[in-house]
Amino acid sequence: MTRKPTITTLWTAAWRESNVNRTCPGEHLLPHRADVHYVITRRVDDDTAAVYLAAHGLRLESGQAVGAVPERMSPGGYLISTLVTDAGELAVFADLMAPDEQLGTVPAQDRPPILLTEAELGDFIDAHYHEPGDQLFRMERLPWYHVPSQNADREAWLAGRFDPAQVMAWATRLAAERARGMISQRLRVIGASVTDDEAMSLHAALPIISRHEEVRILRHGEHPVPAVVDHDYFVVRPAAGGVFVIAMRYTDGGAFLGAEVIPDDRHEPYLREQALGWAIGEPYADWWAAHPQLHRPTAA
Repeated sequence: MTRKPTITTLWTAAWRESNVNRTCPGEHLLPHRADVHYVITRRVDDDTAAVYLAAHGLRLESGQAVGAVPERMSPGGYLISTLVTDAGELAVFADLMAPDEQLGTVPAQDRPPILLTEAELGDFIDAHYHEPGDQLFRMERLPWYHVPSQNADREAWLAGRFDPAQVMAWATRLAAERARGMISQRLRVIGASVTDDEAMSLHAALPIISRHEEVRILRHGEHPVPAVVDHDYFVVRPAAGGVFVIAMRYTDGGAFLGAEVIPDDRHEPYLREQALGWAIGEPYADWWAAHPQLHRPTAA
């Protein structure tokens, strides 16, 4: 490898489970090897490895090793990987590894996705969206979000006592990021029949957020809403290069399950829908002004 490729980190325990920044077991991708995931595991002694292998009726193939990992990487706490010997690949991951860790690979097709928690999602975005010129795109398409902060805001709004403090706090952060040259965009899909959750966003949240974030609206029955992807997602484009796509996973009732970092070879439909949707969407302020029939102090 002639230049250092971009590492896509699917998950690393260092985000929340280590006092050493990013030097902890984790699972990663390199753009030139879509067939494998690179796994950083902690070395274990021969006796520990032998006990694990015997308990599970396993044996090592040539070049493989047992490593200790968090349960989210392997339920049993150990993972067998093929050790990386290529000097270039080892150099790429050197900054992410501690002296007691090893770098291996596992087949990508056999790896279930590791879902990031809300806090880990924030850490992931902050790691790639923090410099002037960095771009963050958010697709919101659910008619109802059943999450604690949204539920509280919606109930307060319906009762006529909405407190904009939480939205203002987020808007303050958006304003600071915008002042640093960072670009935040949001595409909000609205149903033909507006739900209470959508109405609360249109009335109470978006008027504040749209002062510092580019917000566009797509409405079913009014716009040709692209249906390339069927879920929410983020697209992060650091000015330094690379693209990161994070799919948001919710229950049918809108409860957050986790976020999945999407490998490069599955980016195309997300990026295509982003481009189509953004081109069709109307700026929030213009769209809202053109829909006085939706303006009401509370949802019915």
